[in-house]
Amino acid sequence: MARKHDEFTFLDVLYRVCDALCEGESREFTRDNGVTRFRRDKDNVFFVEGPFVAVSLSLPSVRVSMNGISDQDGKPLEVDKDDIAGLTGRLINLDYEMVQAKVLPAA
Repeated sequence: MARKHDEFTFLDVLYRVCDALCEGESREFTRDNGVTRFRRDKDNVFFVEGPFVAVSLSLPSVRVSMNGISDQDGKPLEVDKDDIAGLTGRLINLDYEMVQAKVLPAA
């Protein structure tokens, strides 16, 4: 299914946030609500798991690529822009300074 223009924008930001937070092949963040883990595969697809994914998308983990979001088995998910924005916002809060430096435009 072809994505709409605004879906590209929201997915692009989510992908860049995952890239900034992962900082290599893998990284994890521990917070009061649990551990959020990022893993990057050789194709630059991010496997993201943890409480922020569960709250935002009702799944324990997802794969984020420039082509879309899929479940842990690679099945494409229909995710609307509000859900993508919610997940992105939660992930940004894991390390705002890192995301600001790598993703957000300079003011």
